[in-house]
Amino acid sequence: MRISVFRIILISTLLLFLQEIFPQPTDYRFSQLTMEDGLSSNSVYCMTRDSEGYLWFGTFSGLNRYDGRNNTIFRPGRGDNDSISGSVIFSILEDSGGRIWVGTDGGGLNLFDKETHKFKAYLKNPEDPLSLPSNQVFAIEEDLNGRLWIGTAGGGLALYRGDEKFLILNEANSNLINDRIRTILCDNKNRLWIGTEKGLSLYDTRSGRFLNKSFIPGSEMLRESFIRSLYPDENDGIWIGTNQGLFHFDGESVRSVALPEKTSIRSITSDNGYLWLGTERSGIFILDFEKNSWKRLNEENSNISYNKIRSLYKDESGLIWAGTRGGGVNLFNPSSTLIKTYTAEAEAPYGLSNPHIRQMEERSDGSLWVATDGGGITVLDRKTSRMDWIDVNDRDRGSENDQIYSLLEDSQGRQWIGTDGSGLFMIPPGLSINDVVPIPLLNTEPGSPNRETVWFIHESREGSLWIGTEGSGLFRMKEGILTQYLHDPGKPEGLNGNAVRCIFEDSQNQIWVGTWDGGLNLYMKDLDEFKSFVRSPGKSGSLSDTSVNVIFEDQMNRLWIGTAGGGVNIFYPDDIFFRTISTREGLSGDNIYGILDDEEGNIWLSTDNGLSRVNLTDERIQNFSSADGLVGDEFSQNAYIKTKNGEFFWGGPGGISSFHPAALNFENPLTGHLQITALSIHNLPVKINQSVDGMVILDKDISLKESITLPYSANNLTIRYSLLSYIDPGKHQYTVQLKGLEDRPRFLGNNNEVSYASVPHGEYELEIKGSDHNGQNAVKALKIIVQAPFWMHLWFYFLTGLLLFLILGVIIWYRLRGLNKNNAQLRSFSMHMEQAREEERRGAARDYHDELGQQLTAMKFDLYWLNSHPESSENIRKEKITTLLEIVNDSIESVRSISTNLRPKALDNLTMEEALEWQSRRFRKRTGVSLDILIEMGGKPFTEENQEIKTAVFRIYQEILTNIIRHSAASKVEVRVVKEGGNLSLNVRDNGRGINKNTEKRDDSFGLIGMRERCRHFGGNFSIDNYPDGGTIVRINLPLKE
Repeated sequence: MRISVFRIILISTLLLFLQEIFPQPTDYRFSQLTMEDGLSSNSVYCMTRDSEGYLWFGTFSGLNRYDGRNNTIFRPGRGDNDSISGSVIFSILEDSGGRIWVGTDGGGLNLFDKETHKFKAYLKNPEDPLSLPSNQVFAIEEDLNGRLWIGTAGGGLALYRGDEKFLILNEANSNLINDRIRTILCDNKNRLWIGTEKGLSLYDTRSGRFLNKSFIPGSEMLRESFIRSLYPDENDGIWIGTNQGLFHFDGESVRSVALPEKTSIRSITSDNGYLWLGTERSGIFILDFEKNSWKRLNEENSNISYNKIRSLYKDESGLIWAGTRGGGVNLFNPSSTLIKTYTAEAEAPYGLSNPHIRQMEERSDGSLWVATDGGGITVLDRKTSRMDWIDVNDRDRGSENDQIYSLLEDSQGRQWIGTDGSGLFMIPPGLSINDVVPIPLLNTEPGSPNRETVWFIHESREGSLWIGTEGSGLFRMKEGILTQYLHDPGKPEGLNGNAVRCIFEDSQNQIWVGTWDGGLNLYMKDLDEFKSFVRSPGKSGSLSDTSVNVIFEDQMNRLWIGTAGGGVNIFYPDDIFFRTISTREGLSGDNIYGILDDEEGNIWLSTDNGLSRVNLTDERIQNFSSADGLVGDEFSQNAYIKTKNGEFFWGGPGGISSFHPAALNFENPLTGHLQITALSIHNLPVKINQSVDGMVILDKDISLKESITLPYSANNLTIRYSLLSYIDPGKHQYTVQLKGLEDRPRFLGNNNEVSYASVPHGEYELEIKGSDHNGQNAVKALKIIVQAPFWMHLWFYFLTGLLLFLILGVIIWYRLRGLNKNNAQLRSFSMHMEQAREEERRGAARDYHDELGQQLTAMKFDLYWLNSHPESSENIRKEKITTLLEIVNDSIESVRSISTNLRPKALDNLTMEEALEWQSRRFRKRTGVSLDILIEMGGKPFTEENQEIKTAVFRIYQEILTNIIRHSAASKVEVRVVKEGGNLSLNVRDNGRGINKNTEKRDDSFGLIGMRERCRHFGGNFSIDNYPDGGTIVRINLPLKE
């Protein structure tokens, strides 16, 4: 910025009188970053952008690192020596080595480690004269030799020596004018300009001397000035901001620059010849030395958040950041001034009648007619920016509302006006709105109001007037004859859809009709029919959406079809093929409301989320939004026009944006890096050096890592990333692919994080592609290694095999032990049974010998006697025979008794119920013990197939009663026998002493073994337990054969 002394003097004089000459700006629009967006405090004192692309904000409550979407906040931590040592941040500097230095109010100087996020504090030590001279650090500067200079409050100037020691220069040991230093600037001669609370000092780093008065003529006027800011110009001069206003050193002397009002200058920056001044409480002054003018931006005439400016910073992409005291950060994009806006907020006669724009028309007289939704028509004089309002709402004229949807001045000079719900109107040539005539489209009663909503009016080259309505289809007015085209489902050659939103005539004089409910329609003049094109789900090359908002023909005679949700379609009629361009390809939105082309052939599209420009050469897309100066991000259908001089006008719910497309025909280089900013495992953020499932995943900031290794248990991960470009970062577009897991990239839109669940073990590469609003791309890659689970390692296979071998060995040993035990038990049981049979034989032999043998012997003797004494008397012979009969009867009884003992007759001659009752009676008779038996057999006898079960139940019952007699000492027995559901159950409970569990397990418990084996033989169950109230209960359950 080369500025002559004469010009400065001239400006100093003129600025006092320019406030009324130059109107205050309304075209400077800021976006804000406040505590609602995650900023730690709304008071921002300093800022810088580092070499990685992050923005740093020093606030009243902590240090912030901003990535365009999220803030990372650093504050002092109690007991944490690695945290920052102060909350109030006054200065930030990234040195030539990429290190971040932070000056605090009371916490000394801090050095930030980008890898570990740890801070090293340099503090004043009264016992060390080479320590930092004050813990209040207001300024940090690096000279051309890479040395760091620290400006302190009360401690003077400190040079950091690099060994945690400082060289101190102050009023006592040098010619420093004041020890309270507020700002430092190193010029291109490696001299330090030092602004203090009592004037300006100049230090020559080469000679090590302060030059001060001898080299700065006029600096005495700054002697009592509180110098807040220093900024270099392009001619080796210095701008000086003080509490007394603005001063300038032009290389020869210091001169005062008069401002429209006396104010304290807190910060200074410049942009393309404009000098920006941040003031104490008057907002921002912008000085234009080329035009000898100035502008003031404050809360009253702009959307700046607060008038108290504490810091100004222009980053490498040209954006200007303004930190305020209480209003957060304001961001200004200088290129936004290339777009002119018209709103309803400006005072008459410079404001729209209503901000919601529906359509615009350039009339033959050069004026711009604007149809508004509720404010009638606004007539814009583009030369003066003056706006006149036309009120259409007049019941006497047949119009009942001011909701205007469409405008057309035809070739005969007639002005056509379409409304929302009041039909169509026409102003005859040369007349005014007072002479408007309602044009009924439908046959209504005379005097009845029109109720149609007219979306679009088009005059074809052959003179027909085409009118699109909402619900009433399409009308054609030719030579006074009105023809209506309606959708008829039974006529495929008819109009497809009754909500006609747009009408277009191509270079071949063909009429195309876009409908909300029927896709795209081509009118075939010769047949007076329509051919329709609609969306066919699953069919490649069909229209992407059935709702058509706009139709346009480019310079290559291709039709562009803008849809409501499906992006834009390029139509190839030879192949009847539609190619879609949408947000996936980089468009700002998928609802397309307007299409225009510029002189370069670029296609411009208005959407529900900004404006997009498509370069037809390579189809690269550049997007524009409110951050670029547009009045808003949302536009309205049909609210677009290209004037005769090539100027674009785009309307939306908030007003009109206008520009010459050539003015925006620039390509901003990508100024931001794509960084991975955060990692979460199982939805929990992972901190540096934090152990996750026994492993440290991040040993440094993830943005600095090329790869990470995850334990298998931590394979549910979320990665956050950001393209560090700050013009509308919320609209950056991202695609992500985890190579090795995903076959193709995933389009995520503006979503700046991606999650993966249960990632299999293996090695992957995460590739992230980010695209800014200009269509510029950046790529970031991160290698991700997911460790195999422990069960897939060789050592685990070995240990598992060994364990299985040991388990198998134990099982085999236990099984063999059990088999041996069972075999021993079976051998004992077999011997027991053999002994029992032998005892049974001995008993039977004894019974035969002792009883039956004696009886037979007696019979033999008596028969022998009878045979040898035939002469004996009749009486003696009768007596002998009677004795023989008695012996025979006794023998028969003996045989019966022996047979009963071997197999009771009850088993063969009685039913199950009778046999059990018989055994129960014998038990009572023999023992005197009370026995109650309940038998429920369902009234059905045992079948022949179940006779063996009957015998088994009887024998088990005998054994149970025998055990009760021998072991339980019971006085009462309860028996329940139930036949139910194909099973027979026998429960016997006594009130005796119970059973010892060890007895049950003994190998010589042959009775229990016999009962259990009998049950097992028939597929049943046997159990014996101690009853809770005392005694023993035996349960058997046997399945019966059908």
